Amino acid sequence: MGTLKRHLDPFFARAGISGAQWAILWILYRADEDGQPNLRATDLGDRLLIRPPSVTGVLDRLVRSGLIERNTSPDDKRVTLIALTPQGRDLVETLHNAHDEKVTALLGVLSADDQKSLHGILERFIAHLDEMPDENVQPSPAGKGHL
Repeated sequence: MGTLKRHLDPFFARAGISGAQWAILWILYRADEDGQPNLRATDLGDRLLIRPPSVTGVLDRLVRSGLIERNTSPDDKRVTLIALTPQGRDLVETLHNAHDEKVTALLGVLSADDQKSLHGILERFIAHLDEMPDENVQPSPAGKGHL
């Protein structure tokens, strides 16, 4: 994972965002594409598998950058909804297109047959992950190994 992170962090940094900010922007983008243009911070936390207080600082920075906005729910004034701004949507689309180009270039080292084999392996791996019960996933104590 360190190698992937080392390659992606500069990619996002060039756009002026962190990996955590990208994760939130991408979730909001995908939710909007699925007909859900607003999410609560708890929804974001659930999708990122982190608690809402940890999301708040990242949201604050994205609001200051003009990439997302917070709005009060028309149904419940106690609920704050998070949505992409047009600037945020443009950034996600730009980065996603650039990422697709980078992946295409990276996979160019593989033959068409190798790419097909890799795709099959990844599909089987994803299916296996989807079948695993959530209760088996437990964080390891700090400093005691990693996944």
